[in-house]
Amino acid sequence: MASQGPLGPLTTVDDSSVGTQSWGTPNNAQVSDAIYTTATLLGGSGAVVENSIKIVQGGTISGTDKSTGAALSLNTEAYTSYGSSSDLWGLNWLYTDINSSTFGVAVAYNGNTATSHYLKATNFGFSIPNSRVDGILAEVQAHYQTPGGDRVAGIDYVRITVTYTPAGLTNIVSVSNISTLTF
Repeated sequence: MASQGPLGPLTTVDDSSVGTQSWGTPNNAQVSDAIYTTATLLGGSGAVVENSIKIVQGGTISGTDKSTGAALSLNTEAYTSYGSSSDLWGLNWLYTDINSSTFGVAVAYNGNTATSHYLKATNFGFSIPNSRVDGILAEVQAHYQTPGGDRVAGIDYVRITVTYTPAGLTNIVSVSNISTLTF
């Protein structure tokens, strides 16, 4: 197996297909630099938690939701991982799907009284050769704050790593205990 990444997105947009609160300045999630895209989730109490974490295939938010309802870290950004080197998010993949500018991940959070839209991150610039896709790991660097009593989710960066097996390597047989080869 081989892998590519982690790579960050070249496109990040607010997608209103879920939630009521939009992401301000979505492009701020394209670089890990402590400059955030934020969604104000209004007042209430308690933490900001995961609402929905899905993969984007062919531009469509789909696949198995990886949200566990876990809380974001308060005031301190941290990476949270979704998927793995052997997780296909419930979908079938071609390497061309991964290389497409329409491949990515979508993230939404819940702040007790409101839910954010998806932050849809795509166009990661993968260039995987003819391969079998084995797994997709998405990581989101985020936190939340509570200015004025509101819950404000902040995403600093989104990145993806893809694990794959190049074509022609899927049927290699391991041979051991060979002492002499004669040609």
